[in-house]
Amino acid sequence: MASLSALLPPSKLYAIFQARIPWPRSTPLNFAHVRDFSSYFDTEAFHTLCFSTLKRLSEMNSYDVVDDLFALLPTPESREFPEQALGLLLLLDQGPRQLFSGHDERWSYSYFDELALRVTHRLRTLPETLQPDRQKRWTDEMDYTLSHWTVARFWFTAPLTHSESAADQELQQRLSDEVRVAVETATETRDAYRDCRTELTTDPTAFSKRARMGPPAGDDITMGDFVFWFLMIFDTHVPIIRAFGRFPSRNGAVGRATTEAEKSFLERTGRFGTLGEEAQRKIRSDVEAGKWTPLGES
Repeated sequence: MASLSALLPPSKLYAIFQARIPWPRSTPLNFAHVRDFSSYFDTEAFHTLCFSTLKRLSEMNSYDVVDDLFALLPTPESREFPEQALGLLLLLDQGPRQLFSGHDERWSYSYFDELALRVTHRLRTLPETLQPDRQKRWTDEMDYTLSHWTVARFWFTAPLTHSESAADQELQQRLSDEVRVAVETATETRDAYRDCRTELTTDPTAFSKRARMGPPAGDDITMGDFVFWFLMIFDTHVPIIRAFGRFPSRNGAVGRATTEAEKSFLERTGRFGTLGEEAQRKIRSDVEAGKWTPLGES
């Protein structure tokens, strides 16, 4: 615990949070800026901020560390709790996705995703009024705008969206619906993706099709434009889990064998999101040997 508290002090948790939500809290977000991720996200600085902590956690390679991670957070009643809780989830869920590649992606999906998911479920055991993703905590207690909360809720929900559990996918849909209704009410607009939601939640190839298209473009993107698109992308994860019970694109990164049905699916998606063949072979070799190549040494 002592080594973790030195590696991950409150200031670092807040810095990780600010790396993804850097805008002043009192001003509604410009979603053209939010969309242009590369304009405000410094990957090199994020690596400096996060990698040493992720490396230390990988050396522990134990899910028991969740208790120690949760103990790093301030009390749930505190004003700082939502931001620091989100900083922790961003470290575990988004940090590996932004910083790892090749053979190291095994760490993302086989270890850090599970840590992020366990922290997420621990947060959801809190009384509802203390849960850090609740709108009132952001807009009433911390004076953020509704637009800030929508982005924060995306990242709080991401570990559930990345989960291969059907129950987690159902939960992320319920949380996404809360955001959808809040934005529809605030903007007096209707989410047009409601009209194709049956397709989005039943076609396993919808994610690859829609993700390749990217979010709405232009300088006049509204909160509704961006938020409804993001929620649509979350929806498209659901049919993959319903069809296969897992994400086939992830098989190579975790050393799993791919079924014939999954091979057909991956071909139809253009192998969207799959790892390169060489990295897959190295991971498969490690899995079969019962070992982990240390993070950053692949």
